[in-house]
Amino acid sequence: MRFQGALTTALFIFIVLATCPNGESQTPSAGLEKVHVQRGVTCEQCHGKSQQDPVPMEPCLGCHGNYQKLAESSKGRSPNVHDSHLGEIRCTLCHHEHKASEMYCNRCHNFDMKVP
Repeated sequence: MRFQGALTTALFIFIVLATCPNGESQTPSAGLEKVHVQRGVTCEQCHGKSQQDPVPMEPCLGCHGNYQKLAESSKGRSPNVHDSHLGEIRCTLCHHEHKASEMYCNRCHNFDMKVP
């Protein structure tokens, strides 16, 4: 039974990655794509009908919580990147789906932090 579930998950990941219409990726990338696919998140859930449009913040916040919740969850970090002097910046400035994520704050600062 456990093998069958793993096989189904692997097949789903292969189908999504091989057929995702955005043209960005045919294999898992350095970004968050693999994690989202493993959890059953489809391209359309984030992008909507147009795979070419940037992802708005609403899908991110719908799953991960509002900025207040995010700031609370990262309050032990210094700095608390979800409680920024820039306010509620777009999630996709740091977190990327189809390439490695980056620390947007490092455009002005020099924080040694890993961004998922």
